Amino acid sequence: MYIYNNPKPTLAPMREVSQLKENKKMIKIIDITELSDLNVGDYFKLSLEAKRIYIKGEYLKEDKRFRCEDAEDISRERFLKPDSVVFTAFEY
Repeated sequence: MYIYNNPKPTLAPMREVSQLKENKKMIKIIDITELSDLNVGDYFKLSLEAKRIYIKGEYLKEDKRFRCEDAEDISRERFLKPDSVVFTAFEY
């Protein structure tokens, strides 16, 4: 059984949801949301099996992307679009 805790569930791409259903692990609760719905400083992963955890940074108007830092290495960062699907239900 999947429980999606998402204020805007229609914005998540259908391919991401179908990939989750094909996942063979028993997942009870999945928090899927878009990057734009998180607050600055929130932790997230880019996939369920990802080992890297990122911290949401500020929005860069000229690039139209959010700056996200790796939680383990602050010199490593990624620039993600606001509609990127992220996962927030994990233990850090």
